[in-house]
Amino acid sequence: MKRWFSAILLSPILALAADELSDKDLPRYPAVPCDKAVESIKIKGGFKFELIACEPLVTDPVAAAIDENGKMYVVQMNDYSELRDVHPHLGKIVVLEDTDGDGKYDKSHVFADDLGWPTGVICYNGGIFVTVSPDIIYLKDTTGSGKADVRKVIYSGFGTKKDKLNVQALVNGLNWGLDNRIHGLAAGNGGYVTNVALPNEKPLDLERRNFSFDPTTYAWRAEAGGGQFGLSFDSRGRKFTCSNADHIDTFMYELRYDRNPLYSMPSSLVSIPVDGGAAEVFRLSPEEPWRQIRTKWRVSGLHPGLLEGGGKASGFFTSACGITMYKGDVFPEGFEDNAFIAEPAGNLASRKVVSQVSSDKVALKAERVINEKTNEFLAATDLWCRPVEFLNAPDGSLYVIDMYRECIEHPWSLPEDLKKHLDLNSGNDRGRIFRIVPDSFKQRPFRPLGKATTAELVATLNDSIGWYR
Repeated sequence: MKRWFSAILLSPILALAADELSDKDLPRYPAVPCDKAVESIKIKGGFKFELIACEPLVTDPVAAAIDENGKMYVVQMNDYSELRDVHPHLGKIVVLEDTDGDGKYDKSHVFADDLGWPTGVICYNGGIFVTVSPDIIYLKDTTGSGKADVRKVIYSGFGTKKDKLNVQALVNGLNWGLDNRIHGLAAGNGGYVTNVALPNEKPLDLERRNFSFDPTTYAWRAEAGGGQFGLSFDSRGRKFTCSNADHIDTFMYELRYDRNPLYSMPSSLVSIPVDGGAAEVFRLSPEEPWRQIRTKWRVSGLHPGLLEGGGKASGFFTSACGITMYKGDVFPEGFEDNAFIAEPAGNLASRKVVSQVSSDKVALKAERVINEKTNEFLAATDLWCRPVEFLNAPDGSLYVIDMYRECIEHPWSLPEDLKKHLDLNSGNDRGRIFRIVPDSFKQRPFRPLGKATTAELVATLNDSIGWYR
């Protein structure tokens, strides 16, 4: 009854049959120019939202990492969502630089191109590891040209068990653990993955498993599975992930502790939000007409598909991604290790405080704070604003990576009768990166580590900023 009641609330135009639908039934909203972007976003009191990079410097950003000298390597997934087979592949890695130290990036160049659906990056030893299915590759510029001349496949085979790759379930999430290993998500595509760098190592079956590796030796192992896009550790080394309709999960133990063949361990992955995985969210943007129409068709049985939110078209987590635990030092007390989760379909980002269920239990819970019970930490009125990932920055702030697309939706979930009226490539020439800082924030000089002594590097282990640690 609730589903039908929700459908009745939709406007009469949504009763259109598929063969009656035309472009005029799907009005389009214009993009907001870069110089107006901040005005379209409402953020929690006491904070400000600052634009630090915008097209044409960066387009379609989905992940980023900052190296020891302050350069930011940005993954551009310009071939989202159905252009992966275009040759050359449209994905790129671009390097952004802040040449005057004002905290905003003013210079950009392409570091590597011809990448099909790149999704993740992490810096190591003067180069970067990049996840680009079916591979994890290592890229490095050894000539000073600004472009990678080393391009080495380290691991290969992600997604090899699938007849068709799911664009929203690709290997991603490269992140340092306290064990000095790089961890990542194999995500839903999984795979039977070979260690190309160490061919004598046994391949890993990563179906429903994740992985970690030692970047100095390339030795790697399977880890507890779960998660879709986004992986983060808090300051204590606890590991978190998320998936479309389950916005914050934690791993209670790693796979190496499941050693007893006579005992079946409970799932390592535990959903911890008090309000549920597909919890209510509070968008400020208008609800897209195509999303309303699709929901109506699903409710009426005209087209198959998952009925979410009791038959509502939006207002709940449906695209949760990019979970990041804040580890800076400029936010007020109580913000360290808070979880920030992106919800690009709702043009917003949500915050959760993580704590133990009780003092005598190791189980965790994640919940909204009192003054964010019915509103989000940040939400945009701009339908094109698509937060997908965050980044703890060297200045103690939190970067927000905005893919900036007119439409962001899995193409498999769109009925063809509806999809033909949408431009899924609109916006692949745009992209923004913002930072969140307190109102009182003053720009700090960057402290490069590229030429630091061993003693100076060891001292950073006690730094108040997680990026330096």
